[in-house]
Amino acid sequence: MPRLVGCARRPRFVMVVPTPGCVTMLADEPASPDAPSRPMKRSRDFAVIGLLALVVGLSVFAVSAWNAVDVSEADAGAALQAFAEARRPWAGRAPMVSIDATGRVVRTGESGNTDGEDAAPAHDAAEEPSTFHVLAYLPREGTLVSVEMPFWFLSMKGPAVAMVLRRTRFDPNAVGLTADDLRAFGPGLILDEDDLHGVRLLVWQE
Repeated sequence: MPRLVGCARRPRFVMVVPTPGCVTMLADEPASPDAPSRPMKRSRDFAVIGLLALVVGLSVFAVSAWNAVDVSEADAGAALQAFAEARRPWAGRAPMVSIDATGRVVRTGESGNTDGEDAAPAHDAAEEPSTFHVLAYLPREGTLVSVEMPFWFLSMKGPAVAMVLRRTRFDPNAVGLTADDLRAFGPGLILDEDDLHGVRLLVWQE
């Protein structure tokens, strides 16, 4: 006769044949009610992976933002030389935007915005920029601030761009420039102001 070996709680049976002429029913151990299901475990794994990816991404951005900004002491003469060297590739050419006497932002080519320079701005719309530059001189502090950051920073949401550009006192949104505007403009001179809220400012992208 077959021998039944059971479990006290809802046994499930599996048939095995150990020897000829003898059939034994062995109880299969039921799963513990406290054991996590596979879908729950998989969801938890995805959450951990997502959190790690976020931490890595923030770390990469923080390091890149730190390396993007260079601050040094400079007198007026040193600052003038730094601006002349940075401006040289676009000598005699107008920037993408300028600030008129009333504080209004004017796009190059609009009425009254030649300033003795060529109306056509210095840029290459056929090429997408890869690097965004800002050079700022704060005469009251005697500080020269240089920012060189990847162009994709400008597409980031939230205060990321403002954090990187904070020391330059330059805000693209304040002059009506979006990342899409700058991308469409291409590599070239963006802004060149001698005194924007007390700051000498030069902005360009390559």
